[in-house]
Amino acid sequence: MKILSCMLASLALIAASAPGAAQEPPGPGWRPARCVVANGQNEDWPGTWRGPCYFFSERGGSFSIRPRRGAFPDGTDQIGVTLTGRGQAEVRVITQHGMNSRWGEARRSGRDPACWVGDDFSVCAY
Repeated sequence: MKILSCMLASLALIAASAPGAAQEPPGPGWRPARCVVANGQNEDWPGTWRGPCYFFSERGGSFSIRPRRGAFPDGTDQIGVTLTGRGQAEVRVITQHGMNSRWGEARRSGRDPACWVGDDFSVCAY
């Protein structure tokens, strides 16, 4: 009986982590949002990703986002926008495999304050 219970729990975990599966909020403080992310520096991005996401507000206006289902197109699991000055931020990503990489510097958009724009990417959370 214990083996069957463990197998069923494992199958449920696998199903929940499948790319199309709905995910629970990553933890306390994450809230539902709508995100629009473009990444011109990576061929694996199909232009612009739009969809439901989770948003986590951090100290000083910094924030992180995660898709509600699966991952962003290139396997990115989380995008972090860390404010470095007035209207300026550093954008980094964490892949599903735990790799941390830098997308670069971004500025807050003058047309849409929910967006941060770099040389070849943008991150918007609503």
